[in-house]
Parts: sequence; structure tokens; C-alpha cells
Amino acid sequence: MQMDINKYNFIKNEYGLHASWAVWAEEADKPKSNMGDLSVFDDENILQELNPNIVLVALNFSVSGVVQKPFQNFHGKGGGAYKIRYAVKGTPFWGAYMTDIIKDFPEKESNNVMTYLKDNPSIVADNIISFEQELEDIGSIDPLLICFGTDSFNILKKNLGLKYDIQKVTHYSHFESKEIFRDKVLKIIEETVNPTLAPKDKIKRKSTFTRVSIDASEKISKLSKDSGLTSVEIIDILVSKLDIE
Repeated sequence: MQMDINKYNFIKNEYGLHASWAVWAEEADKPKSNMGDLSVFDDENILQELNPNIVLVALNFSVSGVVQKPFQNFHGKGGGAYKIRYAVKGTPFWGAYMTDIIKDFPEKESNNVMTYLKDNPSIVADNIISFEQELEDIGSIDPLLICFGTDSFNILKKNLGLKYDIQKVTHYSHFESKEIFRDKVLKIIEETVNPTLAPKDKIKRKSTFTRVSIDASEKISKLSKDSGLTSVEIIDILVSKLDIE
């Protein structure tokens, strides 16, 4: 079900300075180009692209004061967030909700964050409660949680591992190419986007994702926007026309 404008504005007002959505302006001549363009969130078709049932979770803000506008988190030229845009383009993860598990604790070094949390376990407990409220507020139903890096994964797995499907991907700031990062994201999609698929159908989807180039991904994204279908629905239609064993 498509999100309505009232829910969207509520999320923007309530969580906009901490969270965002996995939607970006088109990449231009450089990998980080247009990363800070927030006009995408004013597009009249934005509601068609959002999916609160897939949630991408990082650990915390790395720098204080960077996020000053709603949905600005994960949308800047600094750091490696541009890899996320590249990785999820044309996939079911495009439009996912994005947030941090530890709020209002800016710190660049994750080791310092984890040391502090170890000494102050109540901070973790409070943020877990807030996180579940956040999921409820955005309308998540049985969400798939994708953690960026080991630290956020360990926090969520320890506290909510029996309640949600929680997966881990390398943190986008890790020293690796955007192409390798995308491959890792695609692997998670292959394994989790529809775990009820028959084995043969899983093989078909895996083969299809392997063949998808960036150009094809952009075409799928455009088809999704024009048709109102999700990216995975379009891919399923394409796969059904192929004879992939």
C-alpha cells in the first residue's frame, strides 16, 4: 500500500533530522554528484517510491551539525553514502527507510561509540525502545532490517534478533569500490527479498540480478516510477519472459 501524504509529513516532522529514505537525485558526471539534492523529496511522485518495510540502519551520526534539513541524513557529498545510491539503484531497496540505531550521539570513531555504550547499557535500551516506536510510526509491517556494519548489526541482533529479520552488509564507509558494495547488497536482495520463492525461481532471480547493469537498473527504476509497480515486480515480469534454468 502506498504511503499517504499525511504519514509522509508526519515522518518528515518527527524523524526528518535523524532519518531519510533511500531515494536520491540522479548521479551526473561524478559518483558523488547531486548527493545533496533534497528536491527529490518534494517530487509529487515520491510517495510511490517509499517502502517502510525495508529499513537500512547505520550506527550513529559521525559528525555533529551536518544534518540541518529534513531527510538530509545519508544525503551528502561527504563520506561513502554515495555508494548506497549506486548499490540500491534499480533494486527493491530503492525507497527503503534509513535511520541510525543510536540517536543524538555524534562520534566519528565507532570504537568510541561502542565503548561508551558498553559502559552505559541504558543508552542502548532507550534507543531500542525508540527504534521500535520509530518502526511503528513509519508504518513498518514485519520489516527487513539491513545493518550497515558490524556494530549496528550486533546491537540489533542482540536486542531484536528474535523479532525481526536482521541482515548485515559492509559499512558504506569501508575502503572498497562502489561496485563491490553493490554486489554485496544484491546478494542480500537475492537471499531475502522473497524467501518463499521456490529454489528454481531463486536461481532465476539470482541470474537476472547478476546480469543487470547500471543502465538496465536505471531503466527498471524509470519503469517502476511510470507504472506504479515496484522494481521487484518489474524484474519478476522480465524474468518470466526468460528461459533461465
